[in-house]
Amino acid sequence: MGVIEPSIPEPTLSIKTFAYIASIWGISEMSWLKWQNGRQNSGYDTLRVLQGKKFDFWLLRFRQGSSIKWHVDPVETGLRHFRLNTFVKPAEIGGEFQTTGSIIKNRIFCLFRPDIHRHSVTPIIKGTRYVLSFGFVLKEKR
Repeated sequence: MGVIEPSIPEPTLSIKTFAYIASIWGISEMSWLKWQNGRQNSGYDTLRVLQGKKFDFWLLRFRQGSSIKWHVDPVETGLRHFRLNTFVKPAEIGGEFQTTGSIIKNRIFCLFRPDIHRHSVTPIIKGTRYVLSFGFVLKEKR
């Protein structure tokens, strides 16, 4: 007959504890499971996963007819903005990510500087495109 180990209850994380930990990490109030219009007002939607003082993490949804025109994302003086876009699901037709420069780019993800590299998304002709987008800022090198 085997030895029966005493069961140890799994630790639980209360909402209050999570909120405290989030505040220590500089994470602002989260709007989970709530799609909002994208900043470019071009038909795509955003769902905030996490956001802190120097980082953000979003799920982006591009439905048929949406796109993003060529632009750069300005940041405060003295900061460098980096963004890692992971292409979760492509549209059936259209929705190609374009950029004038990148650090690494392949068919699965693109790491680039949205503050200096112009970027866009071509119109979605058919289907829906999903992207996980993680951004962070660093101080300028001296």
